[in-house]
Amino acid sequence: MIFFDSKRVEELARLLSQSGNDFYEFFIERDPQYTAVREILSKMGFSEGAFYIVGVAIVSYMLATRGEDHWMTAASYASGDPDQSLLSFVECSASLRKFRTARIKRIQKYIQNKEEIIEAFKGEEIDLGEFSYKLAEILDADVNDKTILFASKMLLYTCRAANKGFKNFEKLLIPVDYRVSLVTLTSGIAKGWRCNENLRSLAGDLRSRYKKEVQEAWRRVGEASGIPPILLDAPIWLVGGCIDKAEFNPQEILRCVRENLAPSPSVLEALKEFWRELDNCRNNTRQSLLFFE
Repeated sequence: MIFFDSKRVEELARLLSQSGNDFYEFFIERDPQYTAVREILSKMGFSEGAFYIVGVAIVSYMLATRGEDHWMTAASYASGDPDQSLLSFVECSASLRKFRTARIKRIQKYIQNKEEIIEAFKGEEIDLGEFSYKLAEILDADVNDKTILFASKMLLYTCRAANKGFKNFEKLLIPVDYRVSLVTLTSGIAKGWRCNENLRSLAGDLRSRYKKEVQEAWRRVGEASGIPPILLDAPIWLVGGCIDKAEFNPQEILRCVRENLAPSPSVLEALKEFWRELDNCRNNTRQSLLFFE
């Protein structure tokens, strides 16, 4: 039975707090989603680019392709007309083939409220906390839904890329998706599972049945480490991609992280904590084999 380990939350927070103030900045710069944001802004400018980026974010769930590919495809659809670009992307992208009808309805509703959304992008600073409530109201969604929080994160990326001021993001919770759920397991925050279980299936269960517990755990990590949960999402998401791609093999995960993120030795040590339970599983298996020899 799954349970959440408070001591592990505290331990992970302490280790992350030692990684330095630029820990999350390092990962934002290496996030392919951030690369896509900059490409979109170069084509569309800030207001219309932000409108397009948030629009892509609100339909970015249960993807049929990897998230990295999804966002680069979104960037390729960006043009001078954000409304038509969004509609074309949602109607045609292979990453959105599942639940396409529901996604089209959602993006049409979003476009109908374009004037109100664009208004939120004016002024010297964007209040990301206030924006998340406004977006949730427009879409008839819960403010802590994955897509609402993810849209706020992508708007933060947009502001950062455009040197636009932003505020009130510190209390935004982490958007719980498959990768965040997976790292919640492999880091040892969520325990009660066995090494021979299907981790992809467990991560799916965690996402659907334990979303609030996952958010609360990472909120506590963020509070104790000094890194806001919405900014913890970048390293978790990137490392989660390596964990999944490497088929949960610790050596292959390490190779993926080194090749794709090139972290410093101190940052790498902190990142290893995200798959510590997989190392424990491997070590336990080796000990069992030695016992029976």
